[in-house]
Amino acid sequence: MDAATLIFVDEISHRVVNEYAAAISQLSVAAAGTGDAASRDVLSLAAQQLRRCATAHRALQRPFIDEEIDLADHLACLCRALCEATLCERGIHLELSTQTCWLSADRCWRVGLICAELITNAVRHGLGGRPGVISVLMSCADGRVQCWIVSDGRSARRGKPGRGSQVVRGLAQQLGGRIEWCDAPQGVAAMLSFPCTADD
Repeated sequence: MDAATLIFVDEISHRVVNEYAAAISQLSVAAAGTGDAASRDVLSLAAQQLRRCATAHRALQRPFIDEEIDLADHLACLCRALCEATLCERGIHLELSTQTCWLSADRCWRVGLICAELITNAVRHGLGGRPGVISVLMSCADGRVQCWIVSDGRSARRGKPGRGSQVVRGLAQQLGGRIEWCDAPQGVAAMLSFPCTADD
């Protein structure tokens, strides 16, 4: 992405964070102002859920550092935020298996965006919205990284590639890599493969 596009991405992300904060504040004020205990509990739970979603959004924000970070740590933070935001309450368990892999913060950010979208796809297509297990497997060897997202649900017929698929393919190309989808014995598997450095 060029500098202008990155500024645009940062602005949109910042605006989303502000909208989350405003909505949480409004719910909190409404909860404090109601005399009905049941209504107060519902409003408080809604505010808490929005806080979790805001945390997941922050985990997907572009880093403002220009150094290498451990992709394993980045994915662990992201998966934890996604679980707390939406997956746990839906009965979906996220299993993470990674290796230490030092990449530029910018490349880790792109990998995180791809993995988040592939996890969402696994929930929709692999599990069909049902409870289950999604495995995130990341390995790094011989100058290449592989990330697998695998669900344990029943196989599902997939429709035409949507906007999400186009986005992750574009991000993979920016990493100098590719994404492949396949039907696992149960569910759907997606594999991201890319070189550790941009000039490989």
